[in-house]
Amino acid sequence: APGAEIGSELLLAHAAPDEALRVVDAGLDVAERADGVRRHGGRLYAIGLRAASALDAGDRDAQASRIYDRLRAARHDAAYGATPLWSAHTAMADAEWATLRGHDAADEHWRHAETRFDALHLLPPATRARIRHAETLLPDDRDGAAALLERAWGDAVEAGLGLLRADAERIGRRANIRLAPAPATPFHLTPRELEVLRLVARGRTNPQIGEALFISRKTASVHVSNIL
Repeated sequence: APGAEIGSELLLAHAAPDEALRVVDAGLDVAERADGVRRHGGRLYAIGLRAASALDAGDRDAQASRIYDRLRAARHDAAYGATPLWSAHTAMADAEWATLRGHDAADEHWRHAETRFDALHLLPPATRARIRHAETLLPDDRDGAAALLERAWGDAVEAGLGLLRADAERIGRRANIRLAPAPATPFHLTPRELEVLRLVARGRTNPQIGEALFISRKTASVHVSNIL
């Protein structure tokens, strides 16, 4: 299971959710055959649901439902309960599921997962939960997302969690939330204008740029004009 967890996380970091799901399934095939106390593989359900959320709409719901059905079955089959760590990881899976389904209680689920990991003094998964929580709050609650990202980014920097730091910075750039000192940029463009320029170079239209960066089409148009 640890190899499947690391492998699927790396595949997600390289924007390969289909491959990540295959690794998740293979890991769960092994972990779910464990004894009556759930110890291993809990993290894979959350990773699988996160991978499903990155798929096209046609595949997203089917794959997410399939992974969550596996979690329901695993809970039912745990004759002697589950370890606190397994329960914490599956609490994050519940938060991913609630977010995918648009449940009103999604925010509460994310806070519950963060509290579980904090109680176990497990910084990496707590940081992952805060980053995902922040991402789900955008664009509606920018202040709440900023507070979560700032804490997650600071913890990732202090602990040397490079992948989590990069994820926090990626979301921060998209939402124009500054998490680090602004670096020197080429062409005398602002960091925000560079984000727009990258999307222009990929052939994105102004509405698509606005959606990607959580800004209006008009604001995207202004940025494009300034760049030109």
